[in-house]
Amino acid sequence: MNLVSLHSPYHLFLYRNFLKKIVEKEKTILLIYPYQNIALNVFKDDAKSIVYAQSNKLLNRFNYKTLFFNFFSFLAENIKANNSNIELFERIFKENKINTLYVFTDNLPFYVNLIKIAKKYKVEDRYLVEDGLIHYIDLSAQKKIDYVFKSIIKMFLGYGRQLFKGYGSNKLIAKHFCLNPELSRFNVETLSLIKEPFSIEPTSSCKIKEIIYISQPLSEINYLSLEEELGAINKLYHKALEKGYKFYIKPHPRENLKKFRGLPKELIIHDDSIAELLVINRRAIAVSPISSAIFNLVNIYGYKDAYYVFDALNLNSVNLEDLTSKIPKENRIFNLDEFLN
Repeated sequence: MNLVSLHSPYHLFLYRNFLKKIVEKEKTILLIYPYQNIALNVFKDDAKSIVYAQSNKLLNRFNYKTLFFNFFSFLAENIKANNSNIELFERIFKENKINTLYVFTDNLPFYVNLIKIAKKYKVEDRYLVEDGLIHYIDLSAQKKIDYVFKSIIKMFLGYGRQLFKGYGSNKLIAKHFCLNPELSRFNVETLSLIKEPFSIEPTSSCKIKEIIYISQPLSEINYLSLEEELGAINKLYHKALEKGYKFYIKPHPRENLKKFRGLPKELIIHDDSIAELLVINRRAIAVSPISSAIFNLVNIYGYKDAYYVFDALNLNSVNLEDLTSKIPKENRIFNLDEFLN
């Protein structure tokens, strides 16, 4: 029996389109960690059985400083959720003969505990499935004060030895799966999720003159100030209008939507579809600071109208050296004023 654990719409997309062709649905249990506003009513035909874990609701749309100053309520909720999930993990492994574990991240406390318990029950095949751009690019570099806040909070979250280690570092993981093993940044055995030719066909037959800004929680994690982030979005928005384009924003699941209050409400796309599908279906121009979607659109799906804007935003707090080597120069925006000219 396979156990697959996921917590975001992107994970569900990878499971349905790729991983489910590797595992057999009838021999798979899906463990859902409802952490990134993932809809809970969409899984009924995806596996033999579905199990729902408990999440700390304060984890959705947060920043570490907010958590630090609301620490005791957060900690109490986290202890309750962790204890409940550990009991759930024990029950799953006791009641089922699990041979293989697939997880989409390996350093959140939820997954650290799940992987440890899998080892306890002698599950030798423990695999990490890619979680987007972080599988290809190290985005861990941050301002020192944010690192201090994160470290203090992680210390109380039960990370253990994973405290100062990032995504992909868990030594209890045997192999990795990702869409493009040649671009993976990890020196471990990595298998391809793509077992047969795959393409996404647009639902629209004509190209729509619109731009979709695939947003990221840049101000929440202090890569940019809120003023810098909104300034860039506003500049893109007005540039698009000036050139006759419609402009929309696809928020990240962990973004605080209150920051968009100063923008027209109709700009915000409120649905759970993954950004890649949204862009291709609408045949739109995709723009983003550091979203996985741009990387995937260019490197996996061969979509040409997808652009990174990190050069124009001067994201100096993020280590982008690897990313610049893995994305064509023509898919990077260096000057917002010159974009669309």
